[in-house]
Amino acid sequence: MNKVTLSIATTIDGYIARENGSVDFLDEFNKMGTNFGMNDFIKSVDIIAMGRITYNQYSSHPDFFKFYKGKQIYVFTRSKFEDSRIELARDPKQFVDQVDGHIWLLGGASLIKSFYNLELIDEYTLTIMPVILGNGIPLFDHLYGTRLHLVAVEQFEGGVVNLHYSKSE
Repeated sequence: MNKVTLSIATTIDGYIARENGSVDFLDEFNKMGTNFGMNDFIKSVDIIAMGRITYNQYSSHPDFFKFYKGKQIYVFTRSKFEDSRIELARDPKQFVDQVDGHIWLLGGASLIKSFYNLELIDEYTLTIMPVILGNGIPLFDHLYGTRLHLVAVEQFEGGVVNLHYSKSE
């Protein structure tokens, strides 16, 4: 059976990006040399699911495909899009039913909302960055009604905290 884990960095006030989509607030933390538990997490996943905007933003990094080597990468899009290095997907429910393995739901906000509304997210790992943006793209915009169970808390240098939750049973 598949497991879907949303693992994403967010600010203390719940934003995953600035209004223009920039995640430049993460730059100072990326320079710390700490991966905030990501290396172990990435080893545990088989499949990476992300939206087209997130893919466009991150895939231009020279180490993008090296970092995710050996993982199946699926990009969700409704528009015409071609890249031989990834697979395309459209429907979250159909996708989860068709693939096999541990799925990392990487982002963005509308894709997260789609998975959430279909109750497809099994675990949530939120990397809380000690930053207040005041506005931007919210992690959970107009989503209500899910009670989660705290599984673990990890504290890192620079005031970064990982909160790991699972669906309440």
